[in-house]
Amino acid sequence: MELKHDELYSMTPREYEELSEGWSWRYKFQEEREAKYVTILANASGHLKKKLRIEDVLGRNTMSQKKEIAERRKVLAERRKRKEEE
Repeated sequence: MELKHDELYSMTPREYEELSEGWSWRYKFQEEREAKYVTILANASGHLKKKLRIEDVLGRNTMSQKKEIAERRKVLAERRKRKEEE
């Protein structure tokens, strides 16, 4: 944040909270932008078996989350089949 001591001590708690939230948002946005570039480059290389996603680069989808997503997709597919059969 690069605040000087007198600037930090003169801030109200609300100002500090807003500054902190803004810094976190900018950091997250920059991280996502860089992950997008990595994803584009990796997918464009053509050397991957599976398409790389931004969530994979950021580490947001752990194995347990991937299993949950796969299970949800199975349930939705089964529901679609039942609707089509009716």
